[in-house]
Amino acid sequence: MKIIIIGCGMIGFSHLKSFLNSKNIYEIDIIDNKKRLNELKKILKNKKNLSLNLSTKIPRKKKFDFAIFASNSKERLSLLKNFLKNGNKFKYILLEKFIFPKKNDFLNFEKYFNKYLKNIYINSFASYIYKKLEFKKLKINKIEMIINTKNGTLFTNLIHYLDLFYQLTSSKPSLKELKIKKIFNFKRYGYKEALGSLKFINKKGELEINSHKKIDLNILVNLKKNTYKIILKKNYLFFYKNNKISKKIIFPFAYNFTEKGFLNLIKKNNQQIYFSKYKNISELSKIILDMLNLLSSKKPIQIT
Repeated sequence: MKIIIIGCGMIGFSHLKSFLNSKNIYEIDIIDNKKRLNELKKILKNKKNLSLNLSTKIPRKKKFDFAIFASNSKERLSLLKNFLKNGNKFKYILLEKFIFPKKNDFLNFEKYFNKYLKNIYINSFASYIYKKLEFKKLKINKIEMIINTKNGTLFTNLIHYLDLFYQLTSSKPSLKELKIKKIFNFKRYGYKEALGSLKFINKKGELEINSHKKIDLNILVNLKKNTYKIILKKNYLFFYKNNKISKKIIFPFAYNFTEKGFLNLIKKNNQQIYFSKYKNISELSKIILDMLNLLSSKKPIQIT
């Protein structure tokens, strides 16, 4: 099977590791700048069980089973268009969040990739939580959801939380309240993060998200009859129902789950596909972009 990874920084390499650790046979193209490729050559020099092709340029007229775009969001649209213009074919595409930095980018992308959209997915952990913790079995009429997330992750993980809220309620949210205390530079150059709280509502309830100094991730879901809590501790998610622990699952880091997700796409095993669909994530992303525009009337705030 043939894989291509475009952008092999920290996240891209995490995707790559899921294939490096596999017993399956893959041919993998890795596209990045020359400096990063030289670093990867040293890291991967002993990996003889895979066919690895490293290049600074997007290939021409090749067929791929799975194409992973893990570049910066600013570059992603031009890379996707070049990938298609170069005559490449694919079965599935996986995009990293945040997908694009501007609304026009979504329109432009959908124009070029319109007939492929049903085969394009986003790397969001919301689907994993929703399916693995069996929230899909619940009939939800009214919900209150409170999320406390680690300082420095309010913006970068926002799409995951909106995605989970949307999957639980099957209803598009809108911004209710925006209380940002501080905006600061993210560790990745050119992107921003924030401290504060956000509230979203839809016809079934409310989602509140707070940045927190001492908590990695804490998700509280209040329904009419039951209360559910999800706590992240040491790479595991602990699931509580009415204050009693009922399940413990590993957090879906890319190095553990990307290959599994790809294989389930190929098998069309919908219950085990933990990627989110492009259509849903694109709509939620536009809500976030509108929110960011409220925070700055001058230079647009970009998140990753």
